Amino acid sequence: MGPLNPMRILVTGAAGHIGRRVVSELIDHGHHVRAIDRKPLPLEAQHENVEMVYADIADPLTIMTHVAGCDAIIHLAAYPTPHHVSASELMRVNVIGTTNILDAAVAHGVKRAIITSSVGALGHSFPKTPCVLDHFPIRADHPRRPQDVYGLSKLMNEENALTATRQSDISIIVMRPPYVADLQHLKNQGWLPRRVEWSAQHRDNAFWAYVDVNDLAVAYRLAVEADLPGYHVFYPMADDVMSIASTLELAEKFVPEVLEDVRKSDSRCFYDLAPIREKLGFEAKRTWKSVLEADEDKKA
Repeated sequence: MGPLNPMRILVTGAAGHIGRRVVSELIDHGHHVRAIDRKPLPLEAQHENVEMVYADIADPLTIMTHVAGCDAIIHLAAYPTPHHVSASELMRVNVIGTTNILDAAVAHGVKRAIITSSVGALGHSFPKTPCVLDHFPIRADHPRRPQDVYGLSKLMNEENALTATRQSDISIIVMRPPYVADLQHLKNQGWLPRRVEWSAQHRDNAFWAYVDVNDLAVAYRLAVEADLPGYHVFYPMADDVMSIASTLELAEKFVPEVLEDVRKSDSRCFYDLAPIREKLGFEAKRTWKSVLEADEDKKA
């Protein structure tokens, strides 16, 4: 069943790992999608209600043209890591591309935009030295200390988005996803059990956070449908850690600076998920345990 007020939603990076799932999720819920990417959508995301546009988001005139007529934007297009790309090229796409999206959104009076940041904006994706936590759970206002160009690009995009809300009445939700996994695929590869066992013995840059890509697509749909004025930052992730060790065991071993707060909390995740749960109604359904246990149930 679709929404009461279906929208025309621009989705950038629509052919990517996350984008294709977001497009399918939006279509399944009655929205129309204008999809932007430099490569075609996979067959499962193609639909009569999807208009495909081939474009480079760093081209301001092209983006200005294709934002016209859209009710909302979900901006996913970006280099996902600082690896195998020059710093200047990463900034061209990640930062200039986002600037173009926001400029066009304001110019055309788009009322709602979802901007993809990352826990990397805090410094938690590709740090050169281990990150230290100022508080537990990690709230949206935790200090941002990126140590690489990818994290810096995400920090800049967050500030750019906040600036857009000051110059217009656009509402913007910034999403900070962690490691985005296709848990079923990882299980099929036999890699998932090894990953959670390994993670119990090693410090994780992003503090063992993860989200299944299908859950993340739901979070983006809920965000674009939400009537939330102003600027908001959310952590779309599982209330869980990708490790056979518990949050308390991991804190005792690797994050002693927040150990006392962890002991007082019943959180299964290092991040504060209360805002996204309360304001968007989002709660991840898939965990690595549920995926592995589903196989055990089939065998029983």
